[in-house]
Amino acid sequence: ASAATLLSGTVDEDLIAGNLDTTLSEAGVTLQVSETKITFTVPYDPTTGRLRINYVFEDTGEVEVTVLKDCEEGKTYTVLTPVKTGYTPDLDEVVWKATTDGHTVRVTYTPNRYTLHFDTGDGGMVLLKMSSLLTITQAPEDEETQKLAVKCFFYLLSSGISQLNKHGHEGVHDWASKSPDRVYAWAVDGYPEVSAFLRVKAGKTRSGRGTYKRAMPFFTMRFDSLPSALGILLSTDDMLESTKRGKLIMDGAPEFGAQIGDFMMQVGDYAK
Repeated sequence: ASAATLLSGTVDEDLIAGNLDTTLSEAGVTLQVSETKITFTVPYDPTTGRLRINYVFEDTGEVEVTVLKDCEEGKTYTVLTPVKTGYTPDLDEVVWKATTDGHTVRVTYTPNRYTLHFDTGDGGMVLLKMSSLLTITQAPEDEETQKLAVKCFFYLLSSGISQLNKHGHEGVHDWASKSPDRVYAWAVDGYPEVSAFLRVKAGKTRSGRGTYKRAMPFFTMRFDSLPSALGILLSTDDMLESTKRGKLIMDGAPEFGAQIGDFMMQVGDYAK
C-alpha cells in the first residue's frame, strides 16, 4: 500500500523529467529516481526466528551449541536436553514459543557426585573401627589392625569401583561395558581372609569379599605382606619400586594392573 501511494501520489512526469537523482521516503519505503530508472527499496520484515541453546559444562567450561533455525513465529518448539554420562543438566528440555527476535537459552551440566556404600557384615563396632581406619596416613604397628585396615581398603576398592560403574561414572562404565566376563582380585600372601574381588561382565559389576573360588581371577593385585599392601594403599610406597622389589605382584597383564590402579586412585579420591 505504501509503495502504491508513493508511486501514484508523488511520481509524475515533471519529477522524472526535471528532478533527477531524487530520493523520497514514505512508511519505510524508499523511492530513488535517476535518469534511467526508478528503484523501490522495501525493508524486509522477517517472519521467522531462531533458537540458540548453549550447553555449558560447569566443571570444564566447555560449551556445546545447538541452533534451531527458521522457527515459525507463534509456534512452540521443544528441544530435549541430550544425556551426558556423569552429568546432570539443570533443564531437561527447552520450550520456546517462537518470535522474530530469536532466543538464547543456557543449559548447565553439573558433574555427578558419587557416594560409596559398602557392607562389612562384621557388626557395628567393627564398622566404626574400619571407618576410622580409612583416615589413617601410616600403617598400624600391630598385625590385627593391619589385617583390618587392609580388609577395609580392599572392600572399599572392590565395592567402590562397582558403585562408580552403577552410577554411570564415564571412565569406569566405559571400561565395564566393553569387558567380557572377568574377575579382578586383591590379595595378600598368607592372609586369604583379607581378600576381595570384583566381577565384570558386559557392563555389569559385582563386588565380593574373600577369595573368588569359581575360577581363577583374570587379574590379581597381590602383595607379599600386610605392610607392603598398606604401603600402596596409603600411598607411602611407590608402585613401580614395590613391583621391582617383589612386594607387589601382578598376576596378569601389567596393562590391566595400570587400569585397576587408576580406578583405585579415583575411589580413594572420592573416599577422602
